[in-house]
Amino acid sequence: MIHTAIGRVLMPGMVLQSVIVGGAYGTGREVVQWVTSQGPRGGLLAVLVMVVAMSITLFLCYEIVRRQQVVDYRSFFRLLIGRLWWLYEVMFLLGLVLILAIGGAAAGEILQDRFGWSPLLGVAAMFLITVVL
Repeated sequence: MIHTAIGRVLMPGMVLQSVIVGGAYGTGREVVQWVTSQGPRGGLLAVLVMVVAMSITLFLCYEIVRRQQVVDYRSFFRLLIGRLWWLYEVMFLLGLVLILAIGGAAAGEILQDRFGWSPLLGVAAMFLITVVL
């Protein structure tokens, strides 16, 4: 019974959380700043709260989709947001640019710290890898 609840409710939230914020956690800065600043117990509590919040959000989104028989994200956001549904796409693109900038900056800093190379080389390498993939 508990295993089923974890698999059906919490696990999708865990996956969603890792997809959405996993890249930011990759640098480690957010973990130090927000998760572990209150010690191990506070860090575990913060992660638990985030997983539960993501799980509830995802469950509610799935329920809306199921009840309204929505099969694509554009229709979902039209239903969820209304006339301003297109703002989701604008915000998504801005977020994507921000994530790529953070990843490039982190790559540049790592190459500079570890090898003494120019940070621009790390940014360029990250950009190239992103374009190729």
